[in-house]
Amino acid sequence: MQTNIENNFTAEKTKVQPLIRKMAFGIIILVLATIGFYAIGLYWDYVSVHNALLNFKITSKVSVDFYGGIIPFIVGSVATSIYFSCKFSAKKLLVVFIILLIFGFAIFHITEEGLAGYPIVFALLSGLASSLLMFSTKPFLETKRKMAASTLTSLSCAPLSIIAIDIVFIPLFDNATVGGNGLSDGVLISMLYSPLWAMLISALLLILIELGIFLEIILHRMPQALS
Repeated sequence: MQTNIENNFTAEKTKVQPLIRKMAFGIIILVLATIGFYAIGLYWDYVSVHNALLNFKITSKVSVDFYGGIIPFIVGSVATSIYFSCKFSAKKLLVVFIILLIFGFAIFHITEEGLAGYPIVFALLSGLASSLLMFSTKPFLETKRKMAASTLTSLSCAPLSIIAIDIVFIPLFDNATVGGNGLSDGVLISMLYSPLWAMLISALLLILIELGIFLEIILHRMPQALS
């Protein structure tokens, strides 16, 4: 009898230890995301004072902004390449991209200075859509992998979707600038904040999932302990 109790205790302990490690991992990601938000805030204070746009001509009427177009396009493309190299779902990436296009056309609008909107809100929607979609199927399995997938998805789709929206509006501008038609800051802000939101939301989901499993194990052990 004593041996059976000890074996059961060892088995439950074996189950609990990886759950605790995963929750600790989620908490670390939350802390890193918080530090990232603070660091980007400091960076943006610097950029607002030392703002210098660099435009490169593509045609006589169209140019591309270095900070609002070239850098986000490169980062989004690299994130997409890493995403596919990790063999994540191409269908989910496409769905997030389409969702963000819909959000983008709803949020960004034409003003006298070009396209304007709420890039930080867009970044939040990007992180939310990426995380919820990745965790929607079999949420209790491969939670760390889903977190990585949601972060890469957000980093890929957020800048590329805004650039695509900006390109659609090019015919409405004279001497249009991709990533610069009022969005030179917007694309960059969304690109920087969206993966942090994805990390934050994914980490919360991971912690809640593992906490639920942990409580289930505890509740399962209580009748055995009382008997």
